[in-house]
Amino acid sequence: MIGAAWHKRFDRWLTRRIPPANHVTLNQKSIFIVPSRVGYGFLLVALLVFLAAINYQNSLSYVVSFFMVGLFLVTMLHTWKNLAGLTVSGHGAESVHAGQDAGFTVTVRAAQGRSQHGIQLGWQGQLTTAEPGQESDEVMVWHPTSQRGWLRPGRLRVSTEFPLGLFHAWSWVDLQLETLVYPAPDQSDLDIESLALTGQGDGVVRPDGNEDFAGLRETVPTDPLAHVSWKSFSRTGELLTKQFHDYADERFWLDFRTVSGYETEEKLSILCGLVLHYVDQQAQFGLWLPDHVIEPAQGEAHVQDCLTALALFGKDDANP
Repeated sequence: MIGAAWHKRFDRWLTRRIPPANHVTLNQKSIFIVPSRVGYGFLLVALLVFLAAINYQNSLSYVVSFFMVGLFLVTMLHTWKNLAGLTVSGHGAESVHAGQDAGFTVTVRAAQGRSQHGIQLGWQGQLTTAEPGQESDEVMVWHPTSQRGWLRPGRLRVSTEFPLGLFHAWSWVDLQLETLVYPAPDQSDLDIESLALTGQGDGVVRPDGNEDFAGLRETVPTDPLAHVSWKSFSRTGELLTKQFHDYADERFWLDFRTVSGYETEEKLSILCGLVLHYVDQQAQFGLWLPDHVIEPAQGEAHVQDCLTALALFGKDDANP
């Protein structure tokens, strides 16, 4: 309870100190710095050398200990300057399915006339190293996903230990990054015929059917005798075969109600798998959800609409 209250208070303080923005230039107000583990060890060695110098009255030991302390202080300045003036900008990320890592594009630009190295960016876990001013200022920063809906990873940690690793300087920047996470598609043992309802409409013509008479054509040896037009043969003496067409409606409805026996999240995963299935089949399909209906269609925009509806089903933050 106390920890949660302290965390909220710290977030409010951090928001006032480093307000959310699409791009942030780091300055004295937004950079924090402390000695690293290596730095504390370095200071301990300097202290031991100084104590040895006092004990043995060794001038060289005094020089070494003072040099180490001086180097420690100079390194603190250089580590801080390695972040100062750095401009960090955030860009959007492509939507992914739950369980995949979302990749956010972040631009890191060095301060004018300054070389800055070993900049690390990331949230928890894997960090990405940027070298501003070299081949490209853009880096891809990854964030894991576990559930569908809008992913807003929050503040991005920008840090460095350049040049000697004695200090750790960092900043927390809120670049207002977000991306939409679709349900994880479940295509295991899908019973397509029972889960996808055939639509109603004019459909398309399927040749070589057996419903509607479509004309006569020249007989081939594999034609069944029942389809041979004997009346035409009696008039013309030429063997002709009756040709029939079927009218097939290739539009399908993916209906939330037909996926029975599953929890809501499992239903959405199955429907997501069906969407991807019919995209591969290049078929027209529609989506029926209790709160949203999308008419059958094709195309990238239609697929995005369906996946978005599945991702935001039942979510309070339907709009970013």
